[in-house]
This record gives sequence, C-alpha cells and structure tokens, in this order.
Amino acid sequence: MSDPIHQKLSDPALRGQIGTILHIGAGHCAELPTYLGTGAGQIHLVEPAPEALAVLEPQAAQSPRITLHPCAVGDAAGTAPLHLYNLADLSSLRPATGLADLFPGLRLIGTPDVATRPLEAILEALPGAGPGQDVLAIDAPGEEASIVQALLTTDAARRFSWVFVTVGVRPLYRDGGTVDQVTALLVAAGYVVSATGGDDPDRPCLAFQLDRRTLELEAAHRDLAARDASLTTTAKERDDLKAALEQARAQTEAAKATQTTTAKERDDLKAALEQARAQTEAKAEQLELARAALETQTRDSTATAGQMSEKIATLEAQLAARIAERNTLASEKEAVAKDRDAQASRAKDSEAASIRQEQNLTRALRLHEVAQADLRDLQGRFAELNRQKQQQTDLLRKLTARLQEAAQYLHGLPQTLPTVAGVPQIKAPEPAPPPRKKRKAGKA
Repeated sequence: MSDPIHQKLSDPALRGQIGTILHIGAGHCAELPTYLGTGAGQIHLVEPAPEALAVLEPQAAQSPRITLHPCAVGDAAGTAPLHLYNLADLSSLRPATGLADLFPGLRLIGTPDVATRPLEAILEALPGAGPGQDVLAIDAPGEEASIVQALLTTDAARRFSWVFVTVGVRPLYRDGGTVDQVTALLVAAGYVVSATGGDDPDRPCLAFQLDRRTLELEAAHRDLAARDASLTTTAKERDDLKAALEQARAQTEAAKATQTTTAKERDDLKAALEQARAQTEAKAEQLELARAALETQTRDSTATAGQMSEKIATLEAQLAARIAERNTLASEKEAVAKDRDAQASRAKDSEAASIRQEQNLTRALRLHEVAQADLRDLQGRFAELNRQKQQQTDLLRKLTARLQEAAQYLHGLPQTLPTVAGVPQIKAPEPAPPPRKKRKAGKA
C-alpha cells in the first residue's frame, strides 16, 4: 500500500501552497524529505522517545524551518511513563492490549518518564494561520482518537486542510481508538476521506481533506434562515401597523357619531387623535426602515445567487475536465489490456501496472460521480435561492402598497372637528406629510 502522506504532499499542484506542517509522533520522521520538498514555511515535529530525539535533533539543527518539541501529547503538562517496545514505532503512553496477537515477539523493554504537554499548548506554539494549506499528521499509537477529540474542541479544528492519521483497525492499546472512531469524528467536523494506505494493513494511514465547499454552503444556509426570521419580524410589524390604523379609524368614527360631546371630551378626543397620529407616523417610519432593510437583504440574496452561479460554472468546468480525464484513463486501460497479453513474460510487473491503472480509473470515476452529485445539489440550492428572492420581491411590493394606503388614509382625516353649542370650533392639526420614498443610489 502506498504512503498517503508522500502521495498527497508530492503533488506538484501543492508545491509552494503548504503553510505549516505539524507531525505528532514523528519517530525518525521518514517523511521529512517530503515535508521539506513541499516548501512549507514551518515544520513542527513532536516526539518524546529519547532514541528518536537523538536522530531528529541534528536534522532540526540544519534547517531553521524545523522546530522540535521533545514531549508527548497528553491531557496536561507534566510527565508520564512511555511504554517502550522492541518495535520502537509501536511505543505508546498506553499499555498494549491487542498488539501481541499481531506481533507474537513483541516485548516491553522499558517505561521511562517523558514530558507531556496538552495539544492546545502545542497549537499555540505554531505560527498564525496564513494563506497556505496547513497539514497535521498523527502517528501516536493509542492516542489517535484522544488527539483528534482535543483538536475538535479548539479554534484550530478547521485550520488544517489535510489531516493524516495512522490508527489501528481494531483496539490495540488500552482505551485506544480505531479507524472507525477517528473517521466518524473528522467526517462530522467537515473532513472527507481522501486516501488510505501505509505499510501495515492493521494500522493504515488515512488521509482526510477539509471539505471547505460544503462548509460554505452550510454557512449560506444559516444566513438564509436568519433572513427568513427577519422577514417574519417585518410581517409582524406590518400587522401591528394595520391594527393601529384600524384603532385610529374606530376612534375617528366614534368622534363623528358623538355630536353632544363636551369641551373636555373634545380636548380628550383631540389628544387621543394626536397620539394615534403620532403612533401611525412612528409605525410608518419603522415600516420604511424595515422596507429599506428588506431591499438590502434582497440585494444580498442577488449577490449570493451570483456567487452560486459562479460556483456552478466552476464545478461544471471541473466536471468537464474530469470527464476528459476519465476518457483518457479509459483509453489507457484499453491499451494496457491489449499490451498485457503481449507481455506475458513480465506478468508480475505488468499486473501491478494494470492494477494501478484500474485503481486510477476507479478513483476518477468515483470523483466524477461525486462531482455530478455536487453539481445537482448546487443547482437545487441555486433554484431555492431564486425562489426565496422572488418571495422577498413579492413581499416588498405588498409592503409598498400598504404604505400608500396608510398615506392616503392620513390625508383623508377630517381637517376640523364637529361643533358643539357654546364651544368655539377648533381646527384639527394639519396631517403630517407621508414619508418620502428614499431614492436608490445611482438613479436620477
């Protein structure tokens, strides 16, 4: 099985794109040449074993890009016994349980105390996140699941674009994690399994890549939900304004019906009418502000729809490229099949090459199916955005009509109040002019 770390980080497309690399449980760090070849700005190696540190220290001294952390990742700062086995790569802070079944000759050769630091303290020692893609590699036997859980509780949970974890298929240490547990934790945090490999099928190395596109879509969905809540609030304010207008109308009709009202009652009615007018004007101003906010939200929705269109166009271009790649791989597979019969004398090497070609074709076909599913999902979301935008536009038209009705009603209020014998006639205050509609920027 191929090494996913070398396979992924040796991709020419990633050269110069890697920012910081953190390797927990580095051992002798056979991956160091690959790390240096990426052009990463900082490489941090965490290793507690004294024998491995003796190998790493001279290499760290030769490059200012390499930082060595002589400790193990634990729950707190302090010390803990390190269980050293005759197979050094399997040493752990936890005693082995299922390893004896896989390695009958495994034996414990010592338990020296080593320094421990919590993961959060090691993350604080890293440089700040930059534009490059950060990488995390975890090869700490028995501690894999606990390290991933600690990572997901920090602000750096989604800092790393790539996470490589070497972990047992079944529990190999006391209370140790497994492939299924680690995969469930990272997938729930927004990562997807990109590759699986390594030299040991019982402790494979899994490559996880952060799916930033899905996270962006989830954020857009949350934003749309917030805007829906805002529209609900605007509708309630509209209903409150309508109720205030009905109340003012009822009070006006009652004033017309009462022709023998005393001077004091007339003053009370005038004060109530003024209060109702002030409330109506205040509600009208609030509704105008709500309408302006709704227009802003509509423009934001239009911008979001445009961004979704651009993403769909990009995904379609990627899909076309993957289709072309699939066709190329299919042609290569056909050529390999024809050459395989002619190369019977070299069957072993040809079979290995054919298997790699078939794996590449299968991977390309799976990527093609994923891309098609993503395209359909984005198209559905784009259609939903357009539908919501149309709903907001319809609601804006209805609010405008309601404002015009309120303005017409205020203009239609009586200019004078009924005359009562012996009491001079009092002219009603002029109605406040209706709120002027704000002109949009850029229009004459």
